Amino acid sequence: MPISCQDKSQLRNLMKKMRKEHHPLERKKKSETICGKLVESTGFGQAKTILFYYPKSDEVDTLAAIAASLEQKKTVCLPCTDRKTGVITACEISGLDGHNLEKAAFGIPEPKPGENTAVPAQKIDLVIVPGVAFDLHGDRVGHGLGYYDRFLTSARKAKKIALAFDFQVVNEKIVCESHDVTVDEIITEKRHIVVRK
Repeated sequence: MPISCQDKSQLRNLMKKMRKEHHPLERKKKSETICGKLVESTGFGQAKTILFYYPKSDEVDTLAAIAASLEQKKTVCLPCTDRKTGVITACEISGLDGHNLEKAAFGIPEPKPGENTAVPAQKIDLVIVPGVAFDLHGDRVGHGLGYYDRFLTSARKAKKIALAFDFQVVNEKIVCESHDVTVDEIITEKRHIVVRK
């Protein structure tokens, strides 16, 4: 089925459908491979402070990489989302249990407000960027709310690595707008695409 990268909405809907149809065991196996590649990457090794995303059920599962980061004594953050302002704040966590997290915006676990330290965007070394689709130039289609584009504009020194299933990477260039922020690398179960070093 041809994918139009001219129409972000069409591409987003198609990729979401493909992700939902992805068999859970395949998703788990691929996620393990992707997280293994991330943890072995130079960008991860050099990073002291990392902002991860907490995975939805159909996304690349980041929990193994988060656990590895905590074991390596890195500063690990998850986003706290303000739905009124559309702003993400990076909040440090010490673990993935109920003492650190609670269900928040969109039903996704987030650090408990007021109980986890906010980390300025400028201090983040690495952002693990979620997305629905990516191209080989590092352009991405997110969920259409712009939360990450706004955050990444502030996190200027951070390396931006996207984790994706290989079918989420399209060959045709995605049409982007001026506020869209590209990623530096894309890691899939099959490829490690370095867009810029």
